Amino acid sequence: HIVSHIRASAMLAVVRGVRLGHALAGHSASCLCARGVRLGRALTGHSTSRAMAGLPRAVLSLGLSVLSASAFYESTAERAQCDGAAHHELEPLLGVWLQIKPACESLCPFIEGLGMPGARYVCGIVDAVQVTLRISLADGDMCEIVDKTIFGRNSTRVQLGGGEVEAATRGGRKRYMLSGWRSEQNGVGIKCRLFQRGDGWETLMERRVMPDGRLEESNTLRRPGLPDVVVRRYFSKVGPLTEDSF
Repeated sequence: HIVSHIRASAMLAVVRGVRLGHALAGHSASCLCARGVRLGRALTGHSTSRAMAGLPRAVLSLGLSVLSASAFYESTAERAQCDGAAHHELEPLLGVWLQIKPACESLCPFIEGLGMPGARYVCGIVDAVQVTLRISLADGDMCEIVDKTIFGRNSTRVQLGGGEVEAATRGGRKRYMLSGWRSEQNGVGIKCRLFQRGDGWETLMERRVMPDGRLEESNTLRRPGLPDVVVRRYFSKVGPLTEDSF
């Protein structure tokens, strides 16, 4: 009787697991989580050592397989719920943003602090160029920020909350360590540790939506033995995030 009962429960759990697997393609995170919990509990009442002691090996194997599948589907549902929550919290930040040039500070102190050749000439051009941003979130906390000017597009992809990864400038001449995080104001931050310059060199770029609806971009340059350089720029939202967004 115990064997038959557990076998029936196992088959029910498998059916629920299959249904949950199909649901992953089109159901909400909360629905997935609920199904995952139900699946994980399907065999809970039959997993005592006394009941398992007299079961045939084939039934035990089936039970263990189902329990493993239950754990997988439950963890998948939990990840889906977390991903959905992260996307929801950052929703105001996602979309296309146009620079509000009169409200922006000059990038000259930042560029000069990096010691770029011809910094005064370069920063004058940079300040005159209109910038458009596209901010998106995919694959969990994988954030992509694309900035577009008359000179072209530049894309930065970073895992928020992940570890450092080595990256290179567009020309490939200089390398740095890239990492990202979610700020307390439901924004995103990107750090570039300039290890080729030595210890203590890094740039921080944080973007967040202000109460008035504008996006604030804070650019910070940190150097050993010198005060931080901070430059802020502001953007207004001009469109939602779509597949056609530049």
